[in-house]
Amino acid sequence: MVTGVELRSMTAHQGETFPLTVAEDVRVGPYLVIPKGSPALGQVARIGEKGMFGRSGKLDLALLYVEVGGKRIRLTGQTRKKGTPGTGPVLVTAILVGGWSGFISGTSAVLPAGSLLTAYVLNDVPLGLPGMSPASTP
Repeated sequence: MVTGVELRSMTAHQGETFPLTVAEDVRVGPYLVIPKGSPALGQVARIGEKGMFGRSGKLDLALLYVEVGGKRIRLTGQTRKKGTPGTGPVLVTAILVGGWSGFISGTSAVLPAGSLLTAYVLNDVPLGLPGMSPASTP
């Protein structure tokens, strides 16, 4: 799957959905089951905001479904993206100036548009879906 938009822990909302596209043909034997370019949908499952003492932002994403031939095929798969922690600067600041180190935070998590995610079909799907065709021979 390829993400269709950029996602950021600073601006995303839990439960928000985002577009995906199938990155390559999915075949079972000689049959094309899910064509490259098929639309799919993911969801922001959880957000961890960046915070004090170097805490980095986090994005937990879940993959929901792909549409093929007018039908939705449920997916499973998730990914976690983390920002860069600021623990190094916090430690140095704590040693040098004490209590002011709490004001240093990590970075937000960012997943750029076009990022590759791995998905799996959640349940068995009958091989009689519309749009499924035998693979063509070269």
